[in-house]
Amino acid sequence: MNVPTALLYAVCMVLIMVASAIAESPAPTVHWGGIAYPDQFNTLTIGGTFNRFTEFDGAGTRYNSTLDDSLGLNFATMSWSQHWERLEGWSTNITVGAGPTGSQPTKFVQNNLVHKALGFAPVKEGQTRSDVVDAMISASVTRWFPLLDHRKELYIGGGLTGGTLYQEAFARAGLRRVSFDSLIPYWDRTPLRVLTDYLRFSAMARYGQLDTGAVLHQIKPFSFLYQLSTSLGPYGKSDGPPHWEIEYALTWDSGIFVDQTGQSRKEFFWSLAFTYDAFRMESWNDSINHKDQGPTYGFTVTLDLFRLFKKEGGNTTR
Repeated sequence: MNVPTALLYAVCMVLIMVASAIAESPAPTVHWGGIAYPDQFNTLTIGGTFNRFTEFDGAGTRYNSTLDDSLGLNFATMSWSQHWERLEGWSTNITVGAGPTGSQPTKFVQNNLVHKALGFAPVKEGQTRSDVVDAMISASVTRWFPLLDHRKELYIGGGLTGGTLYQEAFARAGLRRVSFDSLIPYWDRTPLRVLTDYLRFSAMARYGQLDTGAVLHQIKPFSFLYQLSTSLGPYGKSDGPPHWEIEYALTWDSGIFVDQTGQSRKEFFWSLAFTYDAFRMESWNDSINHKDQGPTYGFTVTLDLFRLFKKEGGNTTR
C-alpha cells in the first residue's frame, strides 16, 4: 500500500470510529442486500459502510461471474435527507461514500470472527482489488402521500447513482413504516389496536438502468429489486422517529453481476438493523441462499447528527 493510499485509509478509519437514525446507505449496498428505503425523516448521518465480494467460498467453488477479484469496499459515508416545508410532501437525499478498497477489515470479520465462531471454513481469496480508492455518490427525489391514518407512508421517487463501481438511474415506490390502521379501516376500534403502537411494515419495488464502471466492466443493463421488512419500536402516535427500533428485511435482486454467457446472477438477502436514538448499526448477508460467494455480506455503523443535536423537525408523517 503506497503512502497516499495508506494515509487516506487511516483518515477513513478515524472518521468511521468517530461516527461509529437511519439514513440511506451508499451504493452498492442496495445490491448487497442492505435496507434501502427513502428516509422518512430529516437526517444528516456520518459513519462507515463495508461491503464484501468473494470470488470463492470456503470449499473453493468460484462465483460464476465476470468479476475475477475478491474485494472489500470500505466507505466513509455521509448522507443528508431533507423534507422541504415549501414543497409539502417532497424530500431529497444525497449520499456519498468513498474509501480504500482491500481485503481488510471485511476478510477478518468474515473468516476470523463469524466463520470461526460458527465453525465454517474460511473463505478463500484469489486475485484481490487493493491499493485503490473507490467512491460512489447517489442523489434522489421522493414524493410522499398519506394513507388512512393521515401519515405520509406511501412514496414514489427516483434518482441517480454513479462512481467507480457502476452507474445507475433508478425508480422506486412502496410503503414505509405502515401500521395496521394505515391500511385497515376502523382498526383503531379493535382490541388489537395496541399493535399499531409497536409494529410497522415496509415494502419497496425498485427498477434500475445500469452501466459499467471501473470495477464492473460487464454488468446487467437493468435490475429489478424487491424489499420487505417488519420493524419493532415504541412508535405510539408520535410524528417523529422512534427512540429505538429493530428492523428485519428480506431482499430479492435480479442481479447486477453476470456470468460468462451474459445472464444475471439473481440474489436473495436478509438484513437486520438496530437503532437507538442517533446511533444505528445494520448487517446484511446472502446466507439465505446457502452460499458464501459473490456479493456475500456487509455492515454499516452510523450516527445521525440531527438526532444527536435534537434537530428532528420536518418529518413526513403528517
